[in-house]
Amino acid sequence: MDLKIRFSGGVSIEHNGLSILVDPYRRFDASKYDYVLITHGHTDHFTSAVSKARNLVLTRQTFDILTSIYGLNLKGPSIVDVGDLLVLDELSIRVLNAGHVIGSAMYVLEFNDISIGITGDFNSEDSLVQRGADAMHDVDILIMEGTYGNEAYRFRPRNQLYELILDKVESELSQGNDVVFSGHPLGKGQELAALLRRYDPFLDYGVYKLNKLLLDEPMGSAMIPGADEAGPIVAIAGVQGDLDLRYRNSFKLSRPIKIIGVTGWARSDESIQLSNHSDYSSLVKFALESKAKTIYTVYGHAASLAQSLRRKYGLNAHLIPTNEGDIISY
Repeated sequence: MDLKIRFSGGVSIEHNGLSILVDPYRRFDASKYDYVLITHGHTDHFTSAVSKARNLVLTRQTFDILTSIYGLNLKGPSIVDVGDLLVLDELSIRVLNAGHVIGSAMYVLEFNDISIGITGDFNSEDSLVQRGADAMHDVDILIMEGTYGNEAYRFRPRNQLYELILDKVESELSQGNDVVFSGHPLGKGQELAALLRRYDPFLDYGVYKLNKLLLDEPMGSAMIPGADEAGPIVAIAGVQGDLDLRYRNSFKLSRPIKIIGVTGWARSDESIQLSNHSDYSSLVKFALESKAKTIYTVYGHAASLAQSLRRKYGLNAHLIPTNEGDIISY
């Protein structure tokens, strides 16, 4: 069987004379690929070169993010939705919900002789703004993310983390402090806005634009430079720069500011371990339920996850082969 799977600036699959590239994170020669698939709108999963792809596949929300937020000119892509089956001459592409961020998708490539599942980033747990990832049953080959594939990453249930966030807000506001949450604008921006909407939070412009694009309403107010707020505020920011300085300059604040990071990498009392990815236990469960004959892991703690699936659970799991110079695991 003429099948070649490797990581080459993205997940590359060659089979039956077709070349498919999934989530290219750096520039590539579009003429070499028959299809380019994008799983979601985080910038480490696409590059501006996708605008030159011969056949581009992505969801409507991801299309909107790439065009409206990042200004890409995408001509004639195949816009798909969760549950769709895109039937092409040489293969079919089944679209599943990834649960990672709004618009995120997983793909199952169905050739005549083999099926290959590709998760991209996924989260198996329901959130306030989307349901958890679909299961991916009975694929021959599974290519799955391993971001939190180390056993140390076992997350608390989301409802407990939501309660923790709300308790922190009430505690800080009762002390007269401003509260700024720092997380990725795509993903955390929508989830935190939904959770904190009772406080009418101020939103970084990047968060505000995404919320207007992806939600029925922004669930907060855009941050207006120079605003002079009399009482303590709740705000949702991105993750770049000196947030303390930015918010003092923007709101002319003199009150203490409590900045709380929200990320799966959290390791201190100043942050909360809320992630849009699956934790180790959920990754293992997903792999076992797939019944895949072969599993390749990619991203983050991919090597640890492959080793664990192989040694502890007896699965035929391996770190995805890579071209020299590509970093896919640590």
